[in-house]
Amino acid sequence: MKFLDLGNNKITGTIPGGIGNLINLEALGMGQNILLGAIPSSLGKLKKLNFLSFTNNILSGPIPETLGNLTQL
Repeated sequence: MKFLDLGNNKITGTIPGGIGNLINLEALGMGQNILLGAIPSSLGKLKKLNFLSFTNNILSGPIPETLGNLTQL
């Protein structure tokens, strides 16, 4: 899977840490939902990611340092 857009779907809960297993993902859109909690550090495994959106959610906590590994973002 290269593109995953779950935006604008009223999804609630937290972002699962297992999302870091989608190693071929190039674009992840999860904006316009009701996501809570922190961004999982496992997103740093997605080396091919060049688009990431979590706009308009209720996320909290620090931005994981592992996102610095996403050099194509």
